[in-house]
Amino acid sequence: MVGKKHLLLRALEITAAVIVILIAWQIASLCFGSERVPSISHTLSMTISSFGKDPIIEAQGGGSGGYSPHVLATLANFMIGFVSGSVGGIIFAFGLFHSPKLLKQIDPLIEFFRVLPPLLVIPFAVIFFRSTDALPSITVGIYTMFTVAIYTLAALRNLPANYSILARFVGATKVRRIIDIQIPAIVPALFGAMRLAIVLGLGISVVAEYLVAPAGIGRVMKFAMSFSRIDLLFVGVVWVILIAVILELLVSILVGFMLKWTNRETLIGID
Repeated sequence: MVGKKHLLLRALEITAAVIVILIAWQIASLCFGSERVPSISHTLSMTISSFGKDPIIEAQGGGSGGYSPHVLATLANFMIGFVSGSVGGIIFAFGLFHSPKLLKQIDPLIEFFRVLPPLLVIPFAVIFFRSTDALPSITVGIYTMFTVAIYTLAALRNLPANYSILARFVGATKVRRIIDIQIPAIVPALFGAMRLAIVLGLGISVVAEYLVAPAGIGRVMKFAMSFSRIDLLFVGVVWVILIAVILELLVSILVGFMLKWTNRETLIGID
């Protein structure tokens, strides 16, 4: 019941936020003109019409399928980097946590990179990985891995020591302690890490596509900028938002299912 109330409250908050954004969008369109800020109706119409075919995308070598192959390319680029980065980040964090000497040596380095802007990943990825096809996935993977590792490591450090002491007392092996105590303990922290990785990771992927990738929403945005087609640019923003909302919803459902054994699922509105 409590989880349903949280879910309803969150739905109302999201609805209210969407309404405010739409109102602000329409006001901006009226104030600055449709040439600078396309209206909501025109953007939605362009989103539908350009999905299967668009002359500008085709003329610039983006294929005859309109936005659709580029939306799928961005989704594929992001998911490859997101999944591999999440798994790599968890493994990396557990490896450091169970190697105290190594963690002590590189902990200052982790803190240094933690405060750097996420977009700095892209130029370093361009230097070390010259493959333009894989670059968006690589940049998302690097950022996601680092984000998940930091959150996971913090969750492991905050785990009460008496849990492991009691587990040892009843004869639990190291593997059993990891499976039964440490992994369940990091799930709430993983939710925050994944939400952050979705929002910023998609942005990183789009920027990488804009710079070097042969396909993706970022590539179409580059075409739109060349022709000063702001409406086509706004369509790309709409697709990025839709992907982010859907992925965050899926992560919320997954984490809520994993937290059914506690009352923590109420924190994310899942019951």
